[in-house]
Amino acid sequence: MKKKHWWKTAFRETYLTAFDEKYSVERGKKEAAFLIRELQIKKGTRILDLACGQGRHAIPFAQRGMHITGVDASVYLLRVARQRARTEGADVSFVKGDIRSYRDAGKYDIALVLGNSFGYFSDKDNERVLTTIAGSLKTGGLLVIDLSNTPGMLRRQITGEWSQRIPGGELTVRTLNFDPETFQVEMQWRILQNKRKTVFDGMLRLYTPPEISHLLAERNLVIEKTYGSFANESYSIKTKRYLVVARKVSIGGS
Repeated sequence: MKKKHWWKTAFRETYLTAFDEKYSVERGKKEAAFLIRELQIKKGTRILDLACGQGRHAIPFAQRGMHITGVDASVYLLRVARQRARTEGADVSFVKGDIRSYRDAGKYDIALVLGNSFGYFSDKDNERVLTTIAGSLKTGGLLVIDLSNTPGMLRRQITGEWSQRIPGGELTVRTLNFDPETFQVEMQWRILQNKRKTVFDGMLRLYTPPEISHLLAERNLVIEKTYGSFANESYSIKTKRYLVVARKVSIGGS
């Protein structure tokens, strides 16, 4: 199975029809509202939304008066995002780009990597993502990164599969392999929708909290807060998410 560039085929029409209910517009609005409230984000704040997809976070931020740039590699999802922004009257700058290389030096107050969008690449390229983010943030700016809770996943057993109903059919996610030395998970998504079956494989690098803390600190990003969900749940081994807020500090931490 060729998984190196799996996201190029995964994030197209089938992704949206299968996941748009799970990652709904309403959910995006609630998650954006949570961050605005918790981080006290003001109108005029410059926000970079990496792997923005169909704009489910970018649009509500723009509607609340923030200046937001959304970056994604999927032409299809960006087209959907632009159409939704026009319909909602939201002024968002959507850019087709690679999150490993997109950089606008010192421009942004906040950078977002939401929806479990970190870990798609090799370790080296995942670290490049963090490096370019650090370069795009102003000193004092914040990075918000939404991750799976790796210790919790291991506690619940990472192998196996689960299914859920989706509009017109069923989505099944199966873990094919977990490498305990690299923390790479090979996964398969099977989508049966309106009598059409789609199967695609992918890989996700899982990161533990100490790893994330170390990788961020190497780039002068210091963790200030963590959450277990977008509902102000305290992070623990039982939570499904590991939501991290880190601040960019000057060299030396002053």
